[in-house]
This record gives sequence, C-alpha cells and structure tokens, in this order.
Amino acid sequence: MPFGLEDPNGAVILDFTTEEHIDAHQQLIDNGIPEAQASTVLANLWTQANEKDKAQWAERVVQEALAEEEVADMQLKTKLSAREVDKEDAKILQEECCKNKGKFTPVKHVKVPLEPIILPSQNTLCKLKAGNFCKLWYFTNDSLTDAEKSGACALDDNYLTQSQTPDRMLSFVPAVIAKDKTPVIQDENLTWEQFEQVALCMVGAMHDHKWTDDRIEMHLKFWTTLENHPWCYSCSKYSPKALLCYQGQQCCCWH
Repeated sequence: MPFGLEDPNGAVILDFTTEEHIDAHQQLIDNGIPEAQASTVLANLWTQANEKDKAQWAERVVQEALAEEEVADMQLKTKLSAREVDKEDAKILQEECCKNKGKFTPVKHVKVPLEPIILPSQNTLCKLKAGNFCKLWYFTNDSLTDAEKSGACALDDNYLTQSQTPDRMLSFVPAVIAKDKTPVIQDENLTWEQFEQVALCMVGAMHDHKWTDDRIEMHLKFWTTLENHPWCYSCSKYSPKALLCYQGQQCCCWH
C-alpha cells in the first residue's frame, strides 16, 4: 500500500461556489469562460484530476502487490533451499553418528562423590548392625587401612582371607569372621587426632545400619561436646587423655 499519499478514491469534491475560489473564478472569466459556468468548469477540472489520481493510485497498488509477491516468492525459495541444506546436513550428521558413535554418545551428569567411602572390617559392621558396643579404634585411619589390606572389609560374604590355625598352619576363612591382625587400641589410649578421625565415620556407619535418630544424635552431641571442651586445647597432655577416658566409660555404659 502506498505511503505518503492519500487515497483519491475517498476524496470529496470541493464547493467551488464559495469565496475561497474567487481567484480561480476570475482566471476562468479572464479566459472567456462565462461567470455562471465558472463553478461547473472548476468542478469538472477537479473531477478529471481526481480520476487521474485514482488511476495512478490503482497502478501503484498493483505494482506494490507484485513487489510483495516477488519478495514472498524469494523468501519461500530461500526457506526451501535452507531446508534442503538442513536435510543434507542432518543426513551427513546421521551418517557420522553411525560411524563414530563415541563422539555423540550423551554423557550423563553424575555428581562427584564428596564423602569418603568408609569400609571397616565386616566383624565391626556386624557389631554396629546389632547395636553392640564398638571400640573407636576400628574407625581410625590405621584400622581402616589394615581392614582394606587384609580383606576384612570385603562386601562379599564369600570373600576368603588367610588365617593361621593354632598349629601355625595357613587356612582360608570367610573374611566376615576373620579377626583383625592388628591389636585393638582401647578408646582411652587413642591419640586425640585419632579420636577426631572417628566421630563422623562412626555416625555415618550408624546411619547406614539403621540406628535410631535419637541414639545417633546422642553420640554426635557427646562427641561434639568433647571436641569443643577446653581441655582438648590444654597444654597438659593429661587433659585430652582424661576426656578420652571419660568418653570410653560413658559410651560403654550406653550399650
């Protein structure tokens, strides 16, 4: 549709009998047109000019319609051409996927484990599962390392480990009933560093073996209180030792 030009089809003929057209009347009279016919002549001239404008308007509308149609055809051809290119690219990509599946196999978003895997001996886990008293030593780094080396932490009940019989003969026994080779250190004889290693490990194991929340909370609060006790920062070596002795006595009484 044309812009910057009014549609002449909606134009209304002017009233040439008014005073604003006196000058036009006078020009016609000067050229020999009778005064009575001046308004009619002006109306005819306006009508002729309006018809010419209508014809130009119609032509312009047709030209613009043809231009819009041509643009639409070009856009359609471009879209079809792009679609063909996309189909060809998709075909090439599909062939590439079939040839080199490893490049296109989606990788699942798997969270990196943040917590260490704690595997004490099966004998220790059996005690925890039964809710029995378990010495802290079994969850120290040294004990966990020994359990891993000896196979006592094996998750498979059929896993066998070497054991020495009373007559000093070697035999294979299920790891679940094998005794730890390293002597067990009593709670009160642990170092303070070993005690700090144990608390969270044991709490995690308690959760895994369905201990009740109140008992887990009880142990956790008790150990946290000890770890924040002023004595553990004392310059005297006997202060932390006293806390460890107290810990061993109390926990033993809870079972």
